[in-house]
Amino acid sequence: MIKKIILSLFLVCFWSFAVFAVDRDMPKTRRIKISSGITEVVLDIYPTLGVKCIFPWVLSENSKELPYTGKLINSSLFAMNRVDGQNYVLFNIAVQGGNIENAMSDAFINVAGYHIVFRLRATLDDRKHYSSVVFDLGEAEKLDLIERSIQRRMIALRKDFELKEKELDKRANMLALKLVGRMSLSKPKKHRIKTENVLKLSNGDKIIFYCETIYDYGTIFVIPIEIENKSGMLPLYIQNVGLEKYDKADTSFPIISEFEVEDIKLSNNKFTSGFVVTEDSRLIKNGDTKCTVFTDRGNVVVEW
Repeated sequence: MIKKIILSLFLVCFWSFAVFAVDRDMPKTRRIKISSGITEVVLDIYPTLGVKCIFPWVLSENSKELPYTGKLINSSLFAMNRVDGQNYVLFNIAVQGGNIENAMSDAFINVAGYHIVFRLRATLDDRKHYSSVVFDLGEAEKLDLIERSIQRRMIALRKDFELKEKELDKRANMLALKLVGRMSLSKPKKHRIKTENVLKLSNGDKIIFYCETIYDYGTIFVIPIEIENKSGMLPLYIQNVGLEKYDKADTSFPIISEFEVEDIKLSNNKFTSGFVVTEDSRLIKNGDTKCTVFTDRGNVVVEW
């Protein structure tokens, strides 16, 4: 009976020691809250082990939304590693052997504008070693980070849009030059429309709008125009000139076009010339087309 009791006590002590040994060797995790100023951390590192500093709110090193920079001072004793696309930095001791206990180095990291200063310290006491260190943000810092990320993203999108816009403008200019070259080598067909309309205003002034010919270059159609301000004292401001097609039910459909005139502002009793240009071949069909000049004093329509 006594032997059974002694054996039971021995087994209990043995398993308690084994569990304790397993618990003692389990990796430990430490959590640190990021401050809005400078966060200072001491990391004790045991030889042959490493410390993984985790930033759950960081994307990749090349992220424009959450930028990252890092600098290790004593790279002959310690190592600092980070892989693009991962949200952690790994520290470890780079050399084995020798008298390294209490040897130290600084490491400086900037993550999304938050400054973290590490004091790395070699230790031979594995009880001081933490395998994982998680850096958390407070609620205010999270909101600030989100706002700054949105601002950075908006700036990046705006720059990207401006770059693409410049590329499109350059491409459009090149296409326009080629088009001018082709037009200069071709003889256009002429479609005579010769149409004029006069808008009489309540004070006796008149706005005269005149079109005579459509120049047909095959894919481009150009209409020279003239606009006159018959007024004794008031100027006229030209706002737009547009083309429309309409069907038998008198429903109108705008034609994509551009216009240009020599003068947007017409003084009293002055006229200006210009053109309307489009790629829509329906323009040359008679009977269902109108061209309108829009001014600050009224609109004038001609039809053919």
